[in-house]
This record gives sequence, C-alpha cells and structure tokens, in this order.
Amino acid sequence: MIYMKKLSLILLINLVFYTANAQNTPRNPKVGKCYVRQFYLDKKIEWKEIDCKLKGKLKRKSCITDKLIIEHKKMLLSKGYKVDTTTTSITDESFIQAHNDFIHKKEKIIRKRKRLLKKYRKKQKREQKKAAKIKPDSN
Repeated sequence: MIYMKKLSLILLINLVFYTANAQNTPRNPKVGKCYVRQFYLDKKIEWKEIDCKLKGKLKRKSCITDKLIIEHKKMLLSKGYKVDTTTTSITDESFIQAHNDFIHKKEKIIRKRKRLLKKYRKKQKREQKKAAKIKPDSN
C-alpha cells in the first residue's frame, strides 16, 4: 500500500514536470511580456517579443499561405524529416524542429562553400604570384 502511494506520487510529479515543459512559450520569458513565433521560409522559427495589446489581433501574414506551408512540409518530408503534412499549422513541434534543422544544415553548407571558395581564391593568387616570378624576361 505504501509503495502504491509513493509510485502514484512519483508519477504525478513526473506528469506535472512534463506538462510544465511542454508549454508553448520561449525558453526564458520575461514576466508581463507577450511573445509570438515568427516564421520565414529562409530563417529559423524564433520567438519575437510583441506588445501585449496586439496579441489577439495578430494574424498570419498574407504572403505565407496555407498552400506554401503544405509545400514546405512536403519538401521537408522528401528530405527525410518527420512532418505532418495534413495540417497547415506552423506551431507543431515536429515541424518547427524539422524546419530549424533544415535551415541549420542549409546555412552550414553555405558557410562551407564560402570557406572553400576563399581557399580556392588564395590558391589561385599564390599560383599567379609563382607564375609571375618564374616568367622569363623577354630580352
């Protein structure tokens, strides 16, 4: 009987902590401030601080349509990410994680290309300098 009470207490505490962590809020919210998630196709989904008076009046921007979100989800699905394509919700945690991972990998590839291009240009300059030094005089 005592073990049953302890077990139920432990389960209750775990449930409370699990639901507390699953709330749809930023990591370190300030007291009295309101936040909204910003979604752009080429940036990570992030929290933005807004005026609390506007919170109920905010709507999704017209440039991001439901069709565009579904197409983006299908693209993520084709890349191997687990995303629910039946809804147009951008607040779904699996979509947010997949989108942010995709953007992170995309940015990583861009940084790598820039490094390689810089390295290639340095190599070309060294070769041009060597060729200029070796160039015989035409006397």
